[in-house]
Amino acid sequence: TQPSCYKPIYKDEMMWDALYLAWGPLAPDGAKADDTVPFAQAREFTELRCEESWKRFEEPVNSMVEGFHEVIPSDSEFYNLLNGNSETLGHLIEGNSEVDLDELWEAIEWGWGWTDEEQQVLRQALEEMQEEGKDLPPVKRPLNKLLRFFTGSFKQPVEGWKNSKVEFVRKRTERCIPLVGKTCFNELRIPSGCLESSHKLKEMIAESVVTEDFGIE
Repeated sequence: TQPSCYKPIYKDEMMWDALYLAWGPLAPDGAKADDTVPFAQAREFTELRCEESWKRFEEPVNSMVEGFHEVIPSDSEFYNLLNGNSETLGHLIEGNSEVDLDELWEAIEWGWGWTDEEQQVLRQALEEMQEEGKDLPPVKRPLNKLLRFFTGSFKQPVEGWKNSKVEFVRKRTERCIPLVGKTCFNELRIPSGCLESSHKLKEMIAESVVTEDFGIE
């Protein structure tokens, strides 16, 4: 642990007194567990407390690492494939946060009478959303948020979309109302009233994913 992480805790006597900390199991010789730690020993206590907390965290993590190496030995082909890259391991386990829009588009099954013009509006909206989120973290990207809305994950499947079923259902409506995502089936229901323009569709997508607890089934 770096001192810079916890130095602010003991640099001010008034702040320290407000914390009113007792030694507990870290009490040194001559002090009792329920004695208040004086400011003169604030640094000593803080460092001991942080070391103790780190050890509680470090032990289970080390056990996890040992278990990982038991499952994937360091001399295995799979381990060599990772090449020490945690992102590669994350992609293999969780999927890729970079959405392959062309592959997703090919995987879509179209339900309930989409017109070519409506599909073009949707494609334009998805491309614009991808462009708008290119410099943002995955959980902030509009396209990834939509992905989570109807699949339950911000990331695309581990093997991409080629082996995944995705269904976009056109819901016939006159008004542009919120979309509905069915995460169990990778299904997205899009009201036809929102398919007049990419701008209108994007606005309702943004509104739908914000209120996702009401739009996910």
